[in-house]
Amino acid sequence: MKFRRFIRFNTYQIQMIVLVTLLVVLTVIFIKRRHNIAELKREEERIDKELYQKELLYQKRMKEFEIEKEKHRKQIEEYKRDIEKEYSSSNYGKP
Repeated sequence: MKFRRFIRFNTYQIQMIVLVTLLVVLTVIFIKRRHNIAELKREEERIDKELYQKELLYQKRMKEFEIEKEKHRKQIEEYKRDIEKEYSSSNYGKP
């Protein structure tokens, strides 16, 4: 049985094969990284949008809270005045 001789490469051919392989691998890696960067930018924009919406909601709730706080403060002052009027008008505790 005769075996075919294996193809023998000279050093120039080996260098070209290695360089082309490196070029293909680096190109694939570069494209993949570029795709990942674009994906990360989209994710960052989505997160920024969510944070902005949460910040707006927080400000709205704080404003509502301040309004409620002011209403309650006014109610308490009104109740205090009513109690003081009742106390001063009645003879409670006076001989």
